[in-house]
Amino acid sequence: TLYLDVYGMYCFVKHGGVQREVDGHFMVTGGSIKTRADFNRLSLPDPDDPALYEPYRHFLAENRATGKALFCFLNLGSDPVILGMGFETFALALYDDPALVDDMLALYTDWYAKVTAHLSELDFDFLWFGDDLAFKSAPYVSPRTFRERILPHFRKVVANIRKPWIFHSDGNLMPILDDLLSLGMNGLHPIEPGAMDLAWLKQRYGQRLCLCGHIDVDTLSRGTPADVEALVRQSIECAAPGGGYIAGSSQSITYSCKPENVRAMCAAILKYGQYA
Repeated sequence: TLYLDVYGMYCFVKHGGVQREVDGHFMVTGGSIKTRADFNRLSLPDPDDPALYEPYRHFLAENRATGKALFCFLNLGSDPVILGMGFETFALALYDDPALVDDMLALYTDWYAKVTAHLSELDFDFLWFGDDLAFKSAPYVSPRTFRERILPHFRKVVANIRKPWIFHSDGNLMPILDDLLSLGMNGLHPIEPGAMDLAWLKQRYGQRLCLCGHIDVDTLSRGTPADVEALVRQSIECAAPGGGYIAGSSQSITYSCKPENVRAMCAAILKYGQYA
């Protein structure tokens, strides 16, 4: 999250579901695609236009000598559908207008599949895909709906990945985790505390999956530096044996996070993040 060892840039297509605030943060809005007519007016940039990738080539040329792992963060394709429609419209349309949801998923995943193919040809060290799929309590949709309606679209994008890659989703992914992991990602982020069990994930998937994150932003916001250090040490002791754990915050560092706690997290990671 702090880009101490990695540095990246985004590749998001505008979908009407978020807006940038004056402070630079993105805020979710109600979405702008409510009907088939709205969808029919939607157009995306040409994913095969070489000019689309010039900023990424420039970024790589400018930063290759930094020694940091360079990545590009993009979607698999459900985020722009959910955010573009607004969550309530999306949830109702799954049942009232399933063809609209399917067509939107097809549009965005087809676009991201082509973009992924082009980005995979560039000199990124890894790709980072983020599509939030869950609340803290459970996934947005049932396992059956995810398996039958969303996962096949994701597979089109994944088929074009030629780099190591991480998948990001907040929340409790457990009911859909095996289906999700069938996509073949190398890392899972951010292992949200209270929603995902780090110890269980390490025991079951630690040989095939790098676990990333888990340092609770609530502790970073409300706790003390001593609380943060204890949490970092506990997480590293739990997930680091044998390798395959990247300690970091469980979400983006927000304005609520105390600077002294963020510094304490970084110091504790350096202090305890040593492999024997």
